[in-house]
Amino acid sequence: MEALTGIDIIENTHLTVTIEVKRGWRERLFSRPWHPGRAWRLVQVPDPAYYIIDSKTLLPEMPYLFEPRKVIVAHPQTVETLRHTMNDTS
Repeated sequence: MEALTGIDIIENTHLTVTIEVKRGWRERLFSRPWHPGRAWRLVQVPDPAYYIIDSKTLLPEMPYLFEPRKVIVAHPQTVETLRHTMNDTS
């Protein structure tokens, strides 16, 4: 975790989204196993969204362990974009 202006940031590499990408003719004809009828393939990309949660929701049975704070959970590439955006505005 990293504190950035009073907000903790948790980077999680498992935050991805699955999108469909159109396959080109070269990939459709020369890939193995050969399935030229499949025009689309599934690709995992980093989730562009970030999620803001309260620290109380992380451990609701023990709220006395944490002082109330906001926590941002995002993919590392999304965090880098967020940091870059914050540095440009400063």
